[in-house]
Amino acid sequence: MKNGDPIRWVIAGALLACLAFAGFGRASAQAPGFAQITSPGGGEAVRGLVTIEGFAAHPRFERYELAFAYPEDPTDTWFAIGEPSRQPVEAGPLGLWDTSSITDGSYRLRLRVFLDNGTALEHIVEGLRIRN
Repeated sequence: MKNGDPIRWVIAGALLACLAFAGFGRASAQAPGFAQITSPGGGEAVRGLVTIEGFAAHPRFERYELAFAYPEDPTDTWFAIGEPSRQPVEAGPLGLWDTSSITDGSYRLRLRVFLDNGTALEHIVEGLRIRN
């Protein structure tokens, strides 16, 4: 292979592109005030219709989504709570979660705030206990 070999340039370009976009589209740590669930809190017992409160706002805000999951799930399957919202929220209600049809047990609650550059900020509340 010579220094000017086109295959070498293609591979080098692909590697640079991977490095440049390594964080694109991935969830990253949240910062309070951008993506944060303030209620319900971890370990809290909830039942029936639950108001989820917090922050979903950022200068590059595009939308946010709420979801829940089982605590020990090797497939990392999340179940949507309502439709995605395109309205930012600063210290207020993010959505309503109807737990009445969910089996009693422990769950995780996730807020994801998507930015216009593809980045997703997220906050996960662990150990919510549904007690219907």
